[in-house]
Amino acid sequence: MNKKIKNALRQTLTVPEYVLKIASIPAGIIAAGSAGSALGKAVNGGSRVWTTPIDVVSNFRKLVEISHDYSVLTAREFTNKYGTEMGYYVVGILHGFIEWGSQFSHNVNNEPIETILAVIVITSLLYAGGRAIRFIRQKGQGSYLIKLERKIGQKYWPETKSEEIWAPERKHKV
Repeated sequence: MNKKIKNALRQTLTVPEYVLKIASIPAGIIAAGSAGSALGKAVNGGSRVWTTPIDVVSNFRKLVEISHDYSVLTAREFTNKYGTEMGYYVVGILHGFIEWGSQFSHNVNNEPIETILAVIVITSLLYAGGRAIRFIRQKGQGSYLIKLERKIGQKYWPETKSEEIWAPERKHKV
């Protein structure tokens, strides 16, 4: 395979790398408010972190329309247009937040070790996956930015070697 094609394919790994790293935090938050054992919470956080954005995007158009109508229409016109459906819709959204919050409170108070373990597991797994993709993408050599920082550091502090900074105990050993 052509070297340019290989490099282009490797660079396409940038998106999954950052998606996994960014998703690790919301996955931990979702896991903290999930029911079940530590493994169940971690699995729920890991699976719902991918479905929740899809739900938000699919409901985004409706939310924009509702907020626009709320600010433009009179109270009677708004009620005539949406009726009680809007009340059920808003209550459903609030119920989801309240349910997560009460489960989160229950988990922190009654199952703190399992909750912390679940958050650590799912956050670490997703972040480690992102770091593994980064390692593959950069062929284990580090990013361009890290190489540039090292080069600039050598320019300003030529007497300091990276071994002295990261492993000072080896400085005097031969």
